[in-house]
Amino acid sequence: MRLRTRRPGADRGSAALFVALFAPAMLFLAGLVIDGGAALEARQRAADIAEQAARAAGSQCNVALLRSAGECRLTDRAAAVRAAEPYLAGNGVTVSDLDFIDPVPGTFGQHYGVRVTVTITFETVLLGIFPSYETLTVTQSADAVAVTGL
Repeated sequence: MRLRTRRPGADRGSAALFVALFAPAMLFLAGLVIDGGAALEARQRAADIAEQAARAAGSQCNVALLRSAGECRLTDRAAAVRAAEPYLAGNGVTVSDLDFIDPVPGTFGQHYGVRVTVTITFETVLLGIFPSYETLTVTQSADAVAVTGL
């Protein structure tokens, strides 16, 4: 009985083919993990900034109306914007909206509030090698409605 032996070099190039096929897929998956985590962190950061800015802007009640009628109405848009600016400035965010919102009908003590929308755009680390994923953008909104009479 005679044993067959392989000729040296018969498998030459098979590892290169494996790397050529699977390296881009593994790189894309690693990018999803790293840049996906960064996107989740940016989303949470945008939500935190929007909530704090909305809370600060929503606390700018008309004091005379609050004392006389017990209603917290936001009548000075400029004061609300000034109150929200420290939370928005220097955080690398774009404020796409700072809107007054109407009270919820039929809800006692709720009057005009503020809605703040924050957008964060960041450059990706690994997914940037794919042209359509060079940057990712996340947007979050937060509402603050003053409640009186509790």
